[in-house]
Amino acid sequence: MTRRPITPNASTEERNSTRTSMNTLHTRKTPDQIRQALSLLVLALRGTSDPTGMLQGFKLRLGTGLLSVFYQAYLTKAKGGTDEAGIQWAPLKKETIAYSRPHPGLNEKRKQAAAEGRPGRPLLSKDQDALWRRVYARQFHQFQNAGEADPSGHAAAYAWQVVKAAGGQTILDTYGNTQVEIGRSSGRMLNGMAAALTTGSAPDCEVRQEPGAVLVAIKVSYAPHFHAKRPLWDGSRPFPQAWREVLDDITSSFFSQALPRLLA
Repeated sequence: MTRRPITPNASTEERNSTRTSMNTLHTRKTPDQIRQALSLLVLALRGTSDPTGMLQGFKLRLGTGLLSVFYQAYLTKAKGGTDEAGIQWAPLKKETIAYSRPHPGLNEKRKQAAAEGRPGRPLLSKDQDALWRRVYARQFHQFQNAGEADPSGHAAAYAWQVVKAAGGQTILDTYGNTQVEIGRSSGRMLNGMAAALTTGSAPDCEVRQEPGAVLVAIKVSYAPHFHAKRPLWDGSRPFPQAWREVLDDITSSFFSQALPRLLA
C-alpha cells in the first residue's frame, strides 16, 4: 500500500479517492484513516462485525481452499505417497486387500463355490477341493483324537498346505498383493469432499463459517476412526508452504476487494 502526497489544489473528490493498480493500493486517505480501516477489517475477521459485507463469502472461500489442499493430499496418500505436510499412511494389510476389497470376477466364483458346497474355497478346482476335503477329514480326526484345542482350525491349515503344494490358490495369495488405493473402499469420504468443493455443502462434507472461524467438517461416521489411524491432516506439524500459498492467494484477493470498500 502506498500513499501519494495530497497537493494543496487537490479536490475533495481526489482526496477521498481510492484505486488499485496491480497488487498496489493507491489511496489519499490519511495514515489514521488507513489504520482505522484496517482495525475494522481485523474486527471483522475476529467475528465482531463485518463492515465490508464480504466476510462470510471470504470465510467460505478460505474453507474451500483448505478443503482443496486436504483433498489433493488425500489423493496422494491414498496412492501410498507422502503429502506436503510429510504424512504418509500406513499400507493396508494383505487380508484387508484380499477380503474387504472388490476384485473382478471373485464374487461370481464365490457364488459358484457356495452352490457347489465349497464356500471359502472359490479358487480351487473340483479335484483340488476333493483333495482338500480328504486331507481335512483325515487330519481333523487325528487332531481330535490327540486332544487338540482347535482340531478344525489345525486340520484346515494342514489341508491348505497340501493343496497349495498341489497348485491350489487361496484368496489371500491371489489378491492380497493387489495394488489398491488406501481409503477408497467405498469412496464415500473422498467423494463427499469432492462434492463439497463444488457446492460448499454435501451430506458427507461441509464448509461452514462461524464467528471468528471457518470449519471444514467431514461428516462420515467412520471419519474419526480413519483420521486417528491415517491422518487427513496433522495440526501439530508446520503448515506446508504450498498449502499456505493457496490460502494466501484467497486472502490477498479478499483484501484487494475489501480495503478499497473500507477506504472509499
